[in-house]
Amino acid sequence: MLSKIIDALEAFTRRRAKKVLQGIPVLWITYDSEGSVPNVNVHVHPELQEDEYLKGRYEEIAYHLRKYYCDWRG
Repeated sequence: MLSKIIDALEAFTRRRAKKVLQGIPVLWITYDSEGSVPNVNVHVHPELQEDEYLKGRYEEIAYHLRKYYCDWRG
């Protein structure tokens, strides 16, 4: 029963994202300027979480953001 509810919520969210954003968000990055390293968090769509190539690229992006944009203030 719970899995059906979760599946329905996921389908609703996917349809809503397609309508509002004209696509499905596959990646979003959060930056905590007050936090300690790792203060750049990469959130990936569940279907892409196991991709080792992408994980490496996201780590490079996080490092680049820390190095060149560490003075961001929200």
